[in-house]
Parts: sequence; C-alpha cells; structure tokens
Amino acid sequence: MSSRHRAFSANVRIHRIHGHDRNVSGHGPKGCSSVTKGAALKTPRQQRTYNLLVTNTAIEDFSLRRVSKSFRRWPEWQIASTALGGISFLALEAIGALLIINYGFANSLWAILSLGIVIFLTGIPIAYHASKENIDIDLLTRGAGFGYIGSTITSLIYAFFTIIFFAIETTIMAQAVYLCFDIPLPIGYLFCSLIIIPFSFYGITVINKLHNYTQFLWLFLWIAPIAIIIYTDPDSVSRWMSYENHAGTGAFDPFLFGSALSVLFSLIPQIGEQVDYLRFLPDKTKENSFKWWLAVLSAGPGWIVIGALKILCGAFLVVLFIETGNTVTGETIDTVQLYLNVYETVIDNPHYALLLVTIYIIICQVKINATNAYAGSLAWSNFFSRITGSHPGRAVWLLFNILMSILFAQLGVFRTMHSMLFIYAIFALSWIGTIVADLTLIKPLGIAPKTIEYKRAYLYNINPVGIISLLVSLATAIPAYFGLFGIYGKSFSTLIAFSVAFIVAPLVAIITKGKYYIRRENTVVQNDSIMTCPICEKEYGQNEMVYCPNRNSHICSLCCVLDSICGGKCEHVDLKQQKQQTPSPREAFMKKAKRFLQHYLIISVVLGVIFSSSVFLSEHSDYQLWQNFKWYVITIYIFTLLIIAVWVWWFTLIQERRIEVEEELAFQIDELEQEVHARKRISEKLNKTSKQQKMILENATIGIAFVVKSKLKWCNTRFLDICFIPRGTKRPKTTEELFLDKKLYARVKRDSEDFLRQGRHYNCEMPLQLNETESEWRKLSISAIDSGNPNQGVIWLLNDINRQKKADKALKENRKRLKDLNESLEEKIDKRTKELEQSYKSLHQADKMASLGILVSGMAHEINNPLNLISLNSQTMNEIWQGMMEYLSQQNQDDDDIWIGNLPLDYVQTSIPKLLLGINEGADRVSTIVRNLKDYSRQSPVKMDGEVDINKAFRSAHMLLTNLIKNSTDNFIILTSDELPTFTGDLRRIEQVLVNLIQNSCQALNSKKDPILIETYAINEKIYFKITDQGVGIAKEDLKHVRDPFYTTKREWGGTGLGLSVSAGIIKEHGGEISIDSKKGHGTCVTLSFTSSNRVQ
Repeated sequence: MSSRHRAFSANVRIHRIHGHDRNVSGHGPKGCSSVTKGAALKTPRQQRTYNLLVTNTAIEDFSLRRVSKSFRRWPEWQIASTALGGISFLALEAIGALLIINYGFANSLWAILSLGIVIFLTGIPIAYHASKENIDIDLLTRGAGFGYIGSTITSLIYAFFTIIFFAIETTIMAQAVYLCFDIPLPIGYLFCSLIIIPFSFYGITVINKLHNYTQFLWLFLWIAPIAIIIYTDPDSVSRWMSYENHAGTGAFDPFLFGSALSVLFSLIPQIGEQVDYLRFLPDKTKENSFKWWLAVLSAGPGWIVIGALKILCGAFLVVLFIETGNTVTGETIDTVQLYLNVYETVIDNPHYALLLVTIYIIICQVKINATNAYAGSLAWSNFFSRITGSHPGRAVWLLFNILMSILFAQLGVFRTMHSMLFIYAIFALSWIGTIVADLTLIKPLGIAPKTIEYKRAYLYNINPVGIISLLVSLATAIPAYFGLFGIYGKSFSTLIAFSVAFIVAPLVAIITKGKYYIRRENTVVQNDSIMTCPICEKEYGQNEMVYCPNRNSHICSLCCVLDSICGGKCEHVDLKQQKQQTPSPREAFMKKAKRFLQHYLIISVVLGVIFSSSVFLSEHSDYQLWQNFKWYVITIYIFTLLIIAVWVWWFTLIQERRIEVEEELAFQIDELEQEVHARKRISEKLNKTSKQQKMILENATIGIAFVVKSKLKWCNTRFLDICFIPRGTKRPKTTEELFLDKKLYARVKRDSEDFLRQGRHYNCEMPLQLNETESEWRKLSISAIDSGNPNQGVIWLLNDINRQKKADKALKENRKRLKDLNESLEEKIDKRTKELEQSYKSLHQADKMASLGILVSGMAHEINNPLNLISLNSQTMNEIWQGMMEYLSQQNQDDDDIWIGNLPLDYVQTSIPKLLLGINEGADRVSTIVRNLKDYSRQSPVKMDGEVDINKAFRSAHMLLTNLIKNSTDNFIILTSDELPTFTGDLRRIEQVLVNLIQNSCQALNSKKDPILIETYAINEKIYFKITDQGVGIAKEDLKHVRDPFYTTKREWGGTGLGLSVSAGIIKEHGGEISIDSKKGHGTCVTLSFTSSNRVQ
C-alpha cells in the first residue's frame, strides 16, 4: 500500500470535526475537476495536533519546510562562522594521510587542487539557491530534477554520508579517549556519540553557541604545533613535498591521480551540511548584499579552502609520523597518533602532550559531529516523511542517526575507510552532478521552471530528469569501478559518474520538455503574510501554504506531506473521464509491469546493498572463512531475487485490484454526491423559504398561534410573552392553560365556537390575569383555516392593548387632575412670587460681591503705586544713609561731638536703620494684605498642581485677618501640629476657605471674652483643620441649608450666603470633606479633612 494510504503514526493525533473546510481564498485554482472539488465534501475537517518535538521551532528547526523570516534572526557572519565551524573534522587529515601514502605527494596535490576547483564550482549554484530559498539540500533536490518521491533516494545517500563521517569521527575521538583515559573502545564509541545529543538537539540555536565558544581554541590548537615545527625545521616541508608513495612512485601518474581524486570526491556532499546552515541567512537586500554574498561564498563552496588545507596538513603529519620510525598501512590512518607525534615533538612532557591532543580532538569531533548529527536528522526526517507519511520530529531522527553511527563505528567502518569512501563517492557524484546540471543548465536555459518548488502538492512523485540521470550515471560508473572499462575507468569512475549525470540530466529534460517539474500551478501568493492552516490550526507565511483540492482549502506544506487520507487526488484526473477512458489490454499490462518493476527494483537495490556490504567486508577481512562466505552470499542473493520476483508480482496484482476497487468506489461515491448535491440544493431552497416565513412569524408584533381542537400546536415567542409565559419554560399544551380565570376561558371558548360555526371571525377584549391580583388587557381574534370545518385548525391572534387601556384611564385621570390644578393655581402663583422676590435679593447680594471684586482690584492698583514708591525710596535712602554714615564715621574721628536733627550721631547710627527697616516691613505687610485681599475676592479656577501645607495656609489667613481677630476676641487659641503631611491642590483657594471660616467665627462671637480654637493634626493618611468658637451658633432648621448658595443667617450683618457654599465647593474639588456641628447659643465647630499627597480622587 502506498504511503498516502497508510495511517498516521502515533506522533499525530487526529480529531474529526463535523463540517467541512472553508476555502481560504474562496475558490480553488483553475483546472480542478468536479470530483476533486466534490471530494472536500466527503473528507471531514480534521485537526492535526503535532507532538512537542514538532511544534517547538527551536528543536524542529524547519526540517520539512522553508525557514520562516521571523526565525532567521542571526547576522550573516554568525551563520557563516557556524557553517565553517564544522570543517574541523579530522577525517580530512586521515584522507590526506591516505592519499600521500597510497599515491604520493605529486598525485595527491593535483587531486586536492582539482577537488577544490570542482567543489567550489559545483557548490556555488547549490549554496546560492538554498540560501535564497531558505531550504535545505533535501528540499532543494526535490525541485532540482528528482520530484517528491524521487528525492527519497538522494536523502538516503546524504543520510549515509552523515552516518559514515559521524562514525569515522566518533572512532577517532574514542581512540583519543582510550589513550588518555583508558576507556575501552566500545564504551568510548557509545560515550563519544551520546555527548553530541545536547549540542544537536536544539539545532542551530545551540550549535551557534558551540562554535562561538570553541572556534578560536580549535584554530589555535590546530595551527600552533604545526607552525612551530615548520619554524624549527624548515626542511620538513621539502621532505614532505618530495615524499613518494609506499610503492616508491613519486612522479605524476594519471591512474594514481584519478584514484586519489575519486577518494576525495566522497567529500562533495559536504556542501549539503553547509547549506543546512546557510538556509538561516537573512534575506538579501541592497544594504546587506556584500555581507550576504560573502557569507554564501565563504561558508558554502568556500569550505573547501579550509578543507584542502586540512587534507594537506594530514599528508604533512603522516610524513613526520613516518620519519620518527612509525609504520602505517594503506587502508586506514590513526589521526590521533599523527597529532600526538607532533605535540610530543613540540612539548617535552608526553603526558601534557597527550592531554592537549585529547582536548583538541574532542573539540574537533564535537564540532563536526554536532553538524553531522544535525544534518543527518534533517535527511532522515525528509526520507521517512515521504516513505511512511509520518513525522515524529527531527529530534527522533537525530537519535536514530546517532544510533546508526554507533553501529557503524562498532562494525569497524574506520578500518575500511579508503575503499568505502571510493564507492560512496560514485553515488554522491551522481546525485550532485544532476543537481548542478539542473541549476546551471536546465533552469537557466528555460527548459524547466526557474523556481525551486519543493511542496508535495505541486510536484510529481517521480521526475525522470533526476531519476534517469542518477540511474544511468550509476549504471555507468559502478561497472567502471569494478574494472569493466580498465584500470583507468576504475580510477576515474567517480568523475565518470559526475560527467554522465551532468550530460544525461539536460538531455532527459529536453526530451520530456521539463513537464515533470511542476504538476499544477501554485496559486498561493508567495509572500510572508500570515495564513492559518485549517488542519493543524497553526499560522504560516503564504509561501508555506498549498491549495488542497481534496479539502477545497489552503493547508500548510507540512500537513500536505503528512496527509494520509487524501489519496493523492491532486495527482489524478477527473474520475468520470478516467472511467470513460478504459485502458487497452496493452496499457493495462504495461501499467502492471511498471508497478512491478518499481517495487522489484527498490527491493533488489536494498537487498543488493546489504549483500554487497557483506561481500565487501569479506574481501577486506583477514579470515579465510569470510573470503569463502561471499560465494554463499551471492548464491543466496540470486535465489532471493527469484522468490522476491514472484512475491512482488503477486503483490502488484493485489495492489492493482485494490486500486481498481477504490477507483470504482470513488466513482460510485461521486455519482451519489451529485445526487446529494441536487437534493441538497432543493433542501436549501426549501429551508430558506421556511426560515423566511418562520422569521416573519417570529418577529411579528402580535402573538400568533395555531390551535386544533383547543390544543396549542405552535405559537411564536410574542404569543408566549403576551400570555405571561417566561421564555425557556415548558410551553402549554392546551389553550385552557393560558387562562387563570377559567370562567373567562369558558366564555371565550363558547362564544368563539358559536362565531366560527357561523363562518364568522371572533373578536373580543378581555383582561388576562397575570396572577391572582394583577391582570392586563388583551385583544383576541380567532379565525378558522377552513371556515366550513373549524376542527381542522384555527389561528389565534393576540394583541397587547394594555397600554391603550392605560392611556384611556390616564386621560380621564389627567382631566380630573387638570381641574384640581386650576383650582390651586392662584395659590401657587402667590408662593412663586415670594420665591422670586427672595431670589432677586440673593442675586442683588451676589452682584454686590462682584462689585466688591472690582472695587478691590481698583484699590489694590491705587495702593500698590505708593507702596512701590515707598519701597524704592526706602531702599535708596538706605543706600544713601550707608554712604553718609561712612563719611560721618570719618568725621567723627576728628570731632566726637556731632549732632544730626538734634540727635547725637551714635543714637542716629542705631535708630535710622531700624526706622528704614520698619518702613520696608510695613510696605511689605501692606502689599501682602492687598495681595491676600485680591486673592480672596478673585474667583479663579482651582489649580491642582501644587502641594498644600495646611499650617502655611492658616498662617496666611491669620495674617490677613489679624485686625479682625484682635477686634473680635482676646482668646484666639492656636494648636497646630508640626511637620504635617501635605496634599495636592491650590494653596490660595484653601487660604480662601480658611479666611471664610475664621471670619464666620469672629462674626458669631457675642463678646471679646468668647474664645476661638484653631487645631491642625493628622491621623493615618488624613489631615484635619478644626475651628471651634463659642458664638451664637446655628439653629437646627438652618444647619442643613448653610451650604446652599445665597442662604445666610447674617443677612442683617451684610452676609451674602456664598461663603460656605464656595468653601464647600473648593473642599470637594480637593477631594476633602467638611463637617459642621453647631447648636443654637452654644457655638459652632467646623472640621475640614483632606487625604495626604496624591490621594485626591
């Protein structure tokens, strides 16, 4: 069964929701068949919930889709540094050592230079397109000629690249740990693999930090010892350059050059790991164009610059290693021993040398294996998502990749590194050659669409361009490797693989006219605006959305990949057309044969790889038993292929029959759906009409009911409301239940039946009881549906006329009330006249207060002029007197007897300054009194922007009323608390309030013996001002009116009735309170309270 028909794995939970998907754009794209459009009706909406490993972006790292713009938050240099940090892998040194041992310096050097040119040229288009589209190498491969399922093969090739090199690097690190800490190798393999998990689990977020912290130390530990050796022994370089291989050949040899180049070509998939990081680069703009290109070129194809130096470094180290008397084999090199030899040469203490080598190797291997594990998890995610149709999360495949690498390390992959890399390079070059041909020839020449499309919904499962070029390349290069084309054919088999793929891919594209690149047009606008996927209900950019005909909606590309129930309907034509176009027997057979060959070839290749690995291990084993075992393996493989052929053919026939049944079922479902659609349209029209009629009846302003033989069959809500039946309660079943007055019901029933039997309409007005004591008036109209047979049903129309009845009653009452009003009108007019006279007096008094303000302003102006003159003259006189006194003091020394104005000079010197000071103080006092008087008389708006000290306000009021207080009482007692808190408000307006209160107390005293007590204090957050006098007091009936405007008990003494009214208003604006406690003949106590600072509401 194909992957799209399989059930989801346990990592995805499906919740069925009744209803259907809503098309985000409103309509599907052109060309969608009626069946695919209709299919959305039979596919219920499903909400997919991914596990935490998938939904956590920091862990998932966009393994199956484009990296969103919001996640690409790192600068260009950071991404480039992280990508280059992975070039620390010591397999490069091991490969360099193998090259110079097996092929000599000259052949190795030319092979390394050639590799650098090829990798740089092939890496440029790959790095550019991956960085521009923000996709990894697997997604790039889909749109670069292989198709959705076809790229599964390349994902497997790439995944094995990460496994092989992870195992190699793990082996190297385990050897270093074994030498330094004496940990057995099997345990070391496990330990050195598992410590990579924390660094790769959270993807690029943690890997960035890893490389930032280790980059400088890695470069120093790599370069420093080699630089010291070259500095102390310059001849070592010349000895290295003249080194011959183990066979004693030092000259350039095409055969050896090709073999060396083939081994090196196994590194070409490294560009995949580089672009796995470059996809996180920010978008290229005019502002960052230079930095963007620098990052792409240096960290993309530019990795080979550092890589080539490390390969040459490995060749140099092995020459030094051999010169110290050590021996090496031509199949594997222990990189740990190479660096240990260098460090022991530089450092005298071997223990320190071993410790530094171990630290260096651990740093190198953690850096590269974090990348290998990360890239492998991406590759396996893409591989298994297409094979199984499920995705448990990148972190799961990270663990899988590490476990596979541990297995490879335990099997001794390092011992067969030379031969394994040679064979692997053939597969890698076939893959990369096809991609490069697509990106540099096919797309630029317009043979295929220039866009890189990776979404399942728009791709063919198989694109013959990539698949055919890959198969033809392998079919040519693998026989060449086994010697079919001679020794040079084997030597250059990897170059043959690349060349064939690079040539065949454009030819296939030309033949197929590039029509297998895009299956259908992408109608979604490609920008970063947000859309919500109706399946997983997550938000994505529009460039991550695809149109799904099966759901008639736009869904995210991840849900499209994992959709197992759509059956690939976007891949099929109209079922009706397919049903009408019955294939011929030849076409039917070819279809079965094609399916058979697909399954058979896949299984044969997989088994072939397994059996070939066994044969490969037997050929490189030292045991004769393994060498003889390979013939048994080949025999079993051939016999297995025969059995598999029969089984696959049987399976193909079953699959074909199942598909035919499914297609027949789909056709029948489509026919039923057409009938359902027709019936649904009719039902919708009937429902629409019914809803309209029901809406009219429900929204009618009168109550309507359908009654059959006194049974209530239906009624609208207005009918229930008029009958006092609460909504939501059980509806009555009979009309009798509507009446509390059963006698009234009996009369209505009897009279209405008589009218209806005569073919007449019945109308009446009746009081309908709400309860035992209340009733309301209703008008009832009853009409028969069939006047000849009332028993078939009647219509009750019930109208609320209670308001009309009440209006009639109110009209009668108003007439009576009008008569009573006329009789008492004259009395009210007299009373109102007296009130108007009183108001006139109050207004006249208010006018006096306004005139007083004008008078005060004029007086202040007239008084301030002489005051200013007095102040200026007194200052001038003070200056003149001081100058005169200096002169007189000098004269006094000559004549002790000097008199001025009949006063001796000594007396004048002390008296005149006091007199001048008294003039200034008097002028200032008059100025203060005038200013306070103006502030009191001026009614300005309250400015709530200051801090009010109640003691300060009292002192100002006290100064203003000093004379009044002296003339009113001899017992003016002041009890103020120091350091009271302040409150927010207008100091001048508070002074005005205190002035009013003090004036009132002074005016209320009977004699000067009567005391006035002033108190200020604070309790908690409240500030209090209390003034108590023993004056005449206020009568109880006047006490409740003292705050009313123009109300006064001192009209005969000139009172205006505005003092307390204005004061109360000012206190309220300050958020304070005023309380007045008084008793006639016993004095009055007024208390003000305010909330401390910033508590005013």
